[in-house]
Amino acid sequence: MPETDEKVMMSLRERYRLELIEAVLASELSLTEAAASMEITPRHCRRLIAQYLQAGPVGLVSQRRGKPSNHRLQVELKARVIHFLKTECQSVGPTQAQRMLITSESINLSVETVRQLMLAEKLWQQTSKTS
Repeated sequence: MPETDEKVMMSLRERYRLELIEAVLASELSLTEAAASMEITPRHCRRLIAQYLQAGPVGLVSQRRGKPSNHRLQVELKARVIHFLKTECQSVGPTQAQRMLITSESINLSVETVRQLMLAEKLWQQTSKTS
């Protein structure tokens, strides 16, 4: 395992995995017991151990942390939708705005996405159903 003095940000789950993997490497715990404790298969546990031996504790940290979601809206599309909402959908709610986006701009987004954009741009305020 590479020895480094750098600090690694880990979640509690990743820290727990690190402790179990170190116990397996120190022969304090069997691989199958560690896998059962982590609720993963022994094969996946072996893969984590190999990753730990190759990269150290950094190998157990999620590689997706700090990166944007794969499901986010494209910047250009978001700008188009916000411009349309500001110019054409001043007095309508998210459901009607979503329908107008489909018919006028051929942009098919979920009502929830339109609602989130309208809330972020302060074009619509959520009201409670009870009075």
